[in-house]
Amino acid sequence: MRGRGSSRRAISPRRAASARCASSWTASPDVDAVFAANDLTASGALRVLRERGKRVPEDVAVVGFDDMLAVAEQVDPPLTTVRQDIEEMGRLMARMLLARGELPTESVVLPTELVRRGSA
Repeated sequence: MRGRGSSRRAISPRRAASARCASSWTASPDVDAVFAANDLTASGALRVLRERGKRVPEDVAVVGFDDMLAVAEQVDPPLTTVRQDIEEMGRLMARMLLARGELPTESVVLPTELVRRGSA
């Protein structure tokens, strides 16, 4: 952010994700697939790959996580991603909290779904 004598600039989450991906690929240029922690990071990977002359999915497959439609369907190519039901996750957590009055100690695994689009 600029102002008040500061020379620092805010970096967008997408640009930060791109920078992380770029530094990873410097160490491993023969990467042929990326599974990102979320769709925003995957979109950064797509950008870096394009800048480096890589074709997705021909040279490198990219898969995200979350199925954030605002990201997954708007990038080129459209992002293959893992969908998790965030609303169900919230409902389940609320039910568990109301039933016990505290956070559960056991793990709960909810189903996910692979949404195939153009990036893998």
